[in-house]
Amino acid sequence: FGRRKSWLVPVQALTGFLMVTFASFVEEQLGLGQIATAAGDATATAAAATTFDVRGITLFFFALYFLMATQDIAVDGWALTMLSRKNRGRGPVCNSIGQNVGYFLSFVGFLALNDAESSEKLWRPLLGLESKPGTGIVSLGGFIRFCGGLMLSITTLVAIFKREVPLPKPPPEQRGLLRRIASKEKLDEDHELDASEIGLHETYHRLWAVCKLPAVRWLFLIL
Repeated sequence: FGRRKSWLVPVQALTGFLMVTFASFVEEQLGLGQIATAAGDATATAAAATTFDVRGITLFFFALYFLMATQDIAVDGWALTMLSRKNRGRGPVCNSIGQNVGYFLSFVGFLALNDAESSEKLWRPLLGLESKPGTGIVSLGGFIRFCGGLMLSITTLVAIFKREVPLPKPPPEQRGLLRRIASKEKLDEDHELDASEIGLHETYHRLWAVCKLPAVRWLFLIL
């Protein structure tokens, strides 16, 4: 199944399941159900305020972001072995483009379809939908449920059709890597170093060496 895929598929499946299952819960915790049932009522805002529960929303998004952070680590690790060395510089570019497209669709796109006035005056006539004053085309719960379903579908495709190519074993002359690193012996530049080869101690030793670089120190100071 693969080392990265073994993390990626379960985490994404759990994230999609969480979004599909708790979409209505998010609306209830935000009091959006009260607004929908009391649309046009002067007490709608007060009714929503009494049902708003920040603890439920906090727990939901804490779990969601925890899973997404784990998924992000698995994706970055898989990308390093999936892309060739000459294409690795393009990986962050594709990642940045995808993030900005996702931001636009999830923020601007959702708000445009969720706004009741825009939906009634613009989108429903444009799409030939039935008139429903005071109601947006897309609700928050429906949007979360759609995103969860989309994630489950993509995860299923990845689990079935995408194979993780195992890392090639280093040639015999490259083995005993810790000993060669300790002796400062020159290694083949084409050999891909992996954390499993150099060990946990050497991995964090190299990370600490990067943190001591002047540019990284300035970055720590600014942040």
